[in-house]
Amino acid sequence: MTFVRVQRKDVLSFEEIESMIRQAEKINNEYFRLRAKALIALFASGKRRAEVASLTMDDLYVDGDFLYVRFTVVKKRKKQVITKVREKKFPLKNRFTHFILDYWRWMQKHHPECKYLFPSVTNVFGQALVFHKDKHLTGRQILNIIKDLNPKAWCHLFRETRAANVIRADQAKGKLDIFTVYKVMFSLDLERESTAWNYIRRYASEVVSLEDDIIGGIE
Repeated sequence: MTFVRVQRKDVLSFEEIESMIRQAEKINNEYFRLRAKALIALFASGKRRAEVASLTMDDLYVDGDFLYVRFTVVKKRKKQVITKVREKKFPLKNRFTHFILDYWRWMQKHHPECKYLFPSVTNVFGQALVFHKDKHLTGRQILNIIKDLNPKAWCHLFRETRAANVIRADQAKGKLDIFTVYKVMFSLDLERESTAWNYIRRYASEVVSLEDDIIGGIE
C-alpha cells in the first residue's frame, strides 16, 4: 500500500522526472550525483525500495545490447518468507540505462570491495567519505535522497507511475483488457491479479459515450 506523504492528484509526469534528473546533475560530489541518477533510473522501472536497496554489485551484468539487473523479491506469508529473484533487461541504447551503468562502473573502479551497489556511506567531518562494504543504505536513507530531488515524490510513487503508464498506453490504443492485467503484473513483479486490477481501477479512465448508450438502449 502506498503511504502518501504529500497530497497529489496524479503520478509523476515525464517533466517531473526530468526535473529530478536536472536536480541530480547539480550535485557537486561525483559519487552522490551518479548515485542519485542511478536511483531515479532503477525506481522508474517500477521496483520496490527494499529491492533496490539490497542490490549487490554482482546483481548487474552486461550481455549483448542489454544491462541485466537481478532483483531479490521478498514475499512475506503468514508463517514463512519466500525469496525470489526477478531479472530485468535495460536496453543499452536507453539514456536511463546509462545512469545505472555509469554509477555501477564508478563503484567497480573506486570501491570494488563493496558488496552492495548502494553501500552505507559516512561523511567524516565533511572532508572524506567512508564506504561500509558490507552494509547497504536503509530505505529511509534512500527515501531522503529522492525527497532532496523532489519534496513531492517518494520511492513507491515511481512504482505507481510505472503501472499508470502501462495502463494508459493500452487505453490510448483501445486495448485495455485482460492482457493489460498481465502486463501490469509482469512490469511490477506482482503475484496476484487482484493487485493489478487495483492499479487499473486507480489509473484507467472511463470513456463516456452517453449518446451511444442512449441509442443502444432504444429498441
